[in-house]
Parts: sequence; structure tokens; C-alpha cells
Amino acid sequence: MSSPPQFYVTDSVWYLSKSLHAPKRWKLARIISVVDKDMYLLEEQSKEDEVKKCFIVQAERIRGMGSTIEVLLDNNRRRDRGVTFDLQRNQVWYIEARIKQDVEWRSFPDND
Repeated sequence: MSSPPQFYVTDSVWYLSKSLHAPKRWKLARIISVVDKDMYLLEEQSKEDEVKKCFIVQAERIRGMGSTIEVLLDNNRRRDRGVTFDLQRNQVWYIEARIKQDVEWRSFPDND
């Protein structure tokens, strides 16, 4: 029996939002911190230089590179349905997760 992959800070992942109040869709996020077993603090990736949404998720299903998944709604606002996404080519993991809690996250300059 293989153990789930270990994520690391700054890894990018595709996650399937399973919120009750929003339609399911794939989003790209970056792991900011490993909170606990199967729980991660994610920062939603966006092209705009705005305050990025962060949240803690509990991973329910994890699949590795080499899998092909169906994208319900991509993150480029093209609204393509039924498109397949090759994880091996894109070198990112994907997870199905439930948002446990929204987190206010601000990044600060590295210099002390």
C-alpha cells in the first residue's frame, strides 16, 4: 500500500473546490504551509497583483503526476468543459479537497 505523496512548501497543486456554495471547478494554488496530516495552507494563484485568497484545506483524494483528469472549469476563464489535463506534462499534483477555513495571509519583504 503506497502512502500519499508528501507536499512541500511552494509546490503548486491543482485542487477541486468542493464548496457547497459554489460550483465545482479546478483551481491552481501554491502550498504555503503544511498544517497537519493531509491539511495544507494554500494560496490561490492569480495573474493579478491583488491580495490573494488563502485557505486551509483537507485533502480527501490525491493523485500524482502521470494521471489524466477532466477539467470541469479551467482557471483561465475559458470555461472549457470536458477538457483533459495531462498532469505529467504540467508537473503538478492535483487534490480533491474541502476548504476548512479561510485565512488572512499577507506576504512581507524578506529583508529584516
